[in-house]
Amino acid sequence: MSAAVKHMRPDKPARAMTLIELLIVIAIISILTAGIGDIVLYSLRQEVHLQEDLLLQQQRDLVMTSLAIDASRALSITLKDNDLVFLTAKDGDKVTDIRYARNTNRLERFSRNIHGIETRQILSDRVEDWQAVMSGGICDVRLALVTNRYRRSFRLDSRTLLGAGGAP
Repeated sequence: MSAAVKHMRPDKPARAMTLIELLIVIAIISILTAGIGDIVLYSLRQEVHLQEDLLLQQQRDLVMTSLAIDASRALSITLKDNDLVFLTAKDGDKVTDIRYARNTNRLERFSRNIHGIETRQILSDRVEDWQAVMSGGICDVRLALVTNRYRRSFRLDSRTLLGAGGAP
């Protein structure tokens, strides 16, 4: 045999992986995948929790800002059945009747202009509790928003005092 041919042929045959080695590699990959999967799931759940909290805060801010703006323009505030807040607002020459009402888990804002046209706006669809109490011309409004996601309940309580013309 020539030296060139002998040099090309390996002296020992290549060694293949045994079944035990293959099982060990599969077990290590499985453990790493499970650990990484848990980390990804945890971070996704935290993101959902954060989004739910932010959604409740946005809805609370919308309700409270809307109430404050309407109260600052109001000529009078009246209360009926603890669920309805009536405001008569003046915006320039226009007088508008505004009503806030809880309908099951929704808080709605109704406004009727001088022509009798009524518009409805859903401010929140996560209302658990809505209380309005009048005392000496001041309306004390309490609002609780709640949502449930992934066996966890998110709750946000708020309170504001309203007076006609923006004065509490």
